[in-house]
Amino acid sequence: MLKLLSKLFIKDYKNYQNDKVREKYGFLTSVTGIILNLILFSVKLFAGLLSGAVSVTADAFNNLSDAGSSLLALIGFKLSSKPKDSKHPFGHGRIEYVASLLVAVLIILVGYELITTSIEKIIRPSSVTFSILTLTILLISVLVKLYMFAYNLYYSKKINSPVLKATALDSISDTISTTVVLLAFCLNKVVPFSLDGYIGVLVALFIIFTGIKSLKETVGVIVGEKPDKSLVEEIEKFVLSYDVAVGLHDLIIHNYGINRYIISLHVEVPAEENAVEIHEQIDEIERNLSKKFNCLATI
Repeated sequence: MLKLLSKLFIKDYKNYQNDKVREKYGFLTSVTGIILNLILFSVKLFAGLLSGAVSVTADAFNNLSDAGSSLLALIGFKLSSKPKDSKHPFGHGRIEYVASLLVAVLIILVGYELITTSIEKIIRPSSVTFSILTLTILLISVLVKLYMFAYNLYYSKKINSPVLKATALDSISDTISTTVVLLAFCLNKVVPFSLDGYIGVLVALFIIFTGIKSLKETVGVIVGEKPDKSLVEEIEKFVLSYDVAVGLHDLIIHNYGINRYIISLHVEVPAEENAVEIHEQIDEIERNLSKKFNCLATI
């Protein structure tokens, strides 16, 4: 469905690294996520109230938080695409990392709320009413979440987006948690005691683990982690492809957002060459390096 929509509404839809195209993909995936999660929240809340299962109700509110996550992603894409200004000379690309951070924190908070509710359910258990309608809603929910995981993961790779990757991880954690809730709901019909609260705790721990993992990855980028080895090798190969460059050292890569780098390096040149000609060739390397890697390069 999203592939068809992208062809219809995104001009030059295959140019995934273009800022405008990235923004439109972010808008499309986020709005789709908001709509689907709000629908899931509504039907699951109804199913939870109908059955009296706290795990189903908690799963519903988890979907509501997912709608909030998609909204944060949408805002992140919009703000990060803003052009540079006097206060932000290198643009606003890092806002996408901040949005990814907020999504991770929201996931952890949802897990915390779910674990407290589930513990209360263990202490004060109540009966759960089995119904085919609730069972059907949970089954459909699993399929919808699998679809959301698939498209978020696909486009996170295409446009290199940490926000969509975090959303994809959230979707797969929801798929697993809803599957567990579904199994518990079925087992409640045959076991002599309520599994509802215990299953809720397991689901909550899994959600918290997913949130912490996403948080750790995003914090690493914001703090300033080591650049990707393949990117370093690609830059070195590009620079050394010019005859004037016999070596290079002190390569530094600053990350100012997705596909937004400031690169500085020192190039070793032949000692016998004319200084003016060397300077002109180095300027050419600098210009071509900036174009190829969509960066601000200084040699």
